[in-house]
Amino acid sequence: MTARLLALCGRDWDLVRRVVDRKGHDFRYAVDDSKIRRELGYAPRWSLKDGLRETVEWYAAHRDHWDVREEGADKGHPRGADRGHTRGTKT
Repeated sequence: MTARLLALCGRDWDLVRRVVDRKGHDFRYAVDDSKIRRELGYAPRWSLKDGLRETVEWYAAHRDHWDVREEGADKGHPRGADRGHTRGTKT
């Protein structure tokens, strides 16, 4: 997954920081969707390849939604930008 994201972003492995595995960390994640496909006729709308590409393209086109360096970011917010999503409080 990391290699796919790096390729889509035109970046290389120099950006990746390896971390020590946590105790009890899962070494592999697998999803078997055969039951939902069989019993409910489920089929994904997008392939992983296409969905990941479209997601990366959306984030690249909408930097103002996530880049705290964008003009207007609230410097006082702990994450650098207040998008009005705090739980019931105004900041």
